Amino acid sequence: MKRMITLAASVAITCGMVFLPLPGHSAGVFAAKKTVQKQKPATVTIKKKDFTYIGQVVKGVPNGQGKLDGKLDGIVFHFVGEFRKGEPYNGKGSMAGIMDGATIFFSGQIKNGEPFAGSIKFKGLLDGDSVTFEGTMQNGQLYEGKLSGKTEDGSIFTFNGKLKNNEPYNGHLIMDSKDDAGEPLHVETDVVNGETVDF
Repeated sequence: MKRMITLAASVAITCGMVFLPLPGHSAGVFAAKKTVQKQKPATVTIKKKDFTYIGQVVKGVPNGQGKLDGKLDGIVFHFVGEFRKGEPYNGKGSMAGIMDGATIFFSGQIKNGEPFAGSIKFKGLLDGDSVTFEGTMQNGQLYEGKLSGKTEDGSIFTFNGKLKNNEPYNGHLIMDSKDDAGEPLHVETDVVNGETVDF
């Protein structure tokens, strides 16, 4: 159970880090030339090879309302809303693609620069384990869905249900592994209020 909880937390951390901040350092990506612009935002269109930004800027960097669409390193992204210092801050966004060998999709609300609510899918390796999560986020945390995978030691697990603080909270857990003698071991149990029901 602790291993699965670690995997759930890793999915949330990974997805949060993948989407934000924008690919590349915002100051280097946007401020290619010096401007004499004052602190008041101006609305411009910035077109680069891999993306387009339309919106307000201060000193050549997105600040204020804007829209960003593009593709960098095989990841397609879209964001509409408030930017702060070149980074998406509050609004709606999505990203889809393969990063570090993992397939990731997020679509939903960004709040204070972090994924906050929406749908999320992840498939890839985390801490050596093959993991898949498909479900929803609320309040910046994994909320409900299916977490499954195979651990380095060969154990196979599936959890369906609700999560709280990125940990399985209410749902059903299935694990298949081998006991100390090498015999197959199959466990099915419910998780209620974060605790497994005795089996």
